Amino acid sequence: MEQKNNYRPDLGEIEAEMSRLEQKRRGNGHFRVFLIAFALALALGYFVAPRFLKFLAVSGNSMEYTLQAGDYVLCVKTNQVKKGDIVVFRRKGATLLRRVIAIEGDQVTVEDDGSVEVNGELLQEDYISDKGAGIGDAKYPYYIGKNELFVMGDHRGTAVDSRNSTIGTIKTDEIQGCVKLIFWPVYRIRVVE
Repeated sequence: MEQKNNYRPDLGEIEAEMSRLEQKRRGNGHFRVFLIAFALALALGYFVAPRFLKFLAVSGNSMEYTLQAGDYVLCVKTNQVKKGDIVVFRRKGATLLRRVIAIEGDQVTVEDDGSVEVNGELLQEDYISDKGAGIGDAKYPYYIGKNELFVMGDHRGTAVDSRNSTIGTIKTDEIQGCVKLIFWPVYRIRVVE
């Protein structure tokens, strides 16, 4: 004798199953959207970010205590800088980080005790770790020429910078970027101002 299955799901069971299938479909759709977004982010990072961003590892102590050896920094590529910015540039095959002290048209004097005057005003430099005069051969007052910047390290006793003819002033078109963020190590993460 043949037995018939007389089971008929009620409307609630049908709606529950349809809802489960819809959620599964949406989940797959979200995963596809995630994959596409991830692929676009990778492409953007690979092709676009290098045009605007630069990542550097800090070595040496010339920018202590603002930047320390072992810090990894994010630099925004620009040649529009202002006094106080930490800029990236190259000299004699090395990538250097120094702080902009004076710009085109300014006059700089560095005293024997390491005090710095720009246009006759003493700079208040809370960021320096060492107020030493350092080793330099610049003659003061030093006049900053057109499209030039006078830069100094924050660790004045050891930094080689615009006080020395080895570095001298830098042209604004030599700037590769400004340091904006310390992103590693974790305990040092902060915006650089």
